[in-house]
Amino acid sequence: MNILNQVKFFNAIPPGVIKDDAAFVSNVIDKAELLPQDAKGILFVVQLGATDIAAAVLKVMESDTETNATTLGGTPAEVHDVTTKPGADDDNGLFLIYVPMSAWTEQYLQIQAT
Repeated sequence: MNILNQVKFFNAIPPGVIKDDAAFVSNVIDKAELLPQDAKGILFVVQLGATDIAAAVLKVMESDTETNATTLGGTPAEVHDVTTKPGADDDNGLFLIYVPMSAWTEQYLQIQAT
């Protein structure tokens, strides 16, 4: 079986305008609805455009509730914080963030970027 037949793609951060020290709008991912039961993890691919400053925040958060499609509810907890964040010279680069299912215990997951 081809493993790529089991891959699902989601638009976590919809395309938008250039941000200057402001957070991007990010969609909440519902593990129960969107991921197969036998999923091993989730891979975020962060595609950058032109950059002229470093990213201040690039992390993955989880929660047991969601307020709406773009906001985690309750008290979100950090699942993964990218230690080497994109810098001012990382124009048009890709950053990969893998979160194994064992690290994600709540139902909702969201990538946050500023």
